[in-house]
Amino acid sequence: MAKSISHMRPDKDRDRRIASTVLAIIADGGIPATAAWHRHVSTTVFPFRATYLSTHQTKPFCSSAIVLVVGLASTTDCKDGLLAKVIDGQQTVRVPLELLRPYEETPSEVEPVLDWHYWVARKGVIHHPQI
Repeated sequence: MAKSISHMRPDKDRDRRIASTVLAIIADGGIPATAAWHRHVSTTVFPFRATYLSTHQTKPFCSSAIVLVVGLASTTDCKDGLLAKVIDGQQTVRVPLELLRPYEETPSEVEPVLDWHYWVARKGVIHHPQI
């Protein structure tokens, strides 16, 4: 079984990618961090399949074993974090992106999602490598 995302160790390559994309967008454009993350994660190849990482207490959805992530909610809806639009059973719901693990996808296709997981797990602390 894969190691829990909350126990991620520093990853210099991922730190470098985050610094050169997300942090650069924030610095250059003066936009909020969540808007920069929204732009970065939007480069993911949607749709992709995912599983839920854990049970969310306020979860208003049926929790299928595998769901289809079809995109991100609007930047307006993502002010406090990234929300994924998910088809779960017969309904489309918004789920915090950090609660979803890409399922059997090519890592390069969902790398921005994994970057977001890393960022959340490390509470925004990365090593600031030279770009």
